[in-house]
Amino acid sequence: MRLANYACKRALLNDEVIAFLEQNAQVIGESEFKDYIFMPDSGKLDTDKEMKWIRYMIKTVRPDTNSGKFYPYYKQNITWNDGFQRFNMPIGVPARECSSLDEAKMILGCKSDYIFSFIKKTREYRYDNMFIYIEKVEGIKATIEIVCYDERNDLEKNIIVINSFMQKHNITHAVVNQTATLVKKVKEHAF
Repeated sequence: MRLANYACKRALLNDEVIAFLEQNAQVIGESEFKDYIFMPDSGKLDTDKEMKWIRYMIKTVRPDTNSGKFYPYYKQNITWNDGFQRFNMPIGVPARECSSLDEAKMILGCKSDYIFSFIKKTREYRYDNMFIYIEKVEGIKATIEIVCYDERNDLEKNIIVINSFMQKHNITHAVVNQTATLVKKVKEHAF
């Protein structure tokens, strides 16, 4: 499923934006999850182009997930335009709840074990038509992910909303990678 109006951009975090969000945005809460990364169908592990993963929700504030459950996801045809990612998501929208890692692996069609895993902690905010996530993963710098998928707007308008927010808050260093790619680079000592 292609999310037609979904705009998403990740960047390095600055202290100014955290203070702004704490004072001006709706705090939704904090989540923690473990992502298990699997080899995609292409047989090439490039999580910036194609990514299969299972997310185990340790703690969640999202209404479509439950703590203690597993959720399979598959992104394909990922492209990066001006720091924004676009993709198809044949598995994961809507979220499919599983009771075990093995059950989620069956949905993804994974025959082997995961390649690597990592734990991510997020603090989620809502500001105007955006969801904003402060993301922390051991070994990499904290990032901010800004998502706008206001269905009243087309994709370009949602991109403008995010870029305006970033410019206003001096968020200048876009991270054109999936979090999994950053973790993989750390594990390979290349980041």
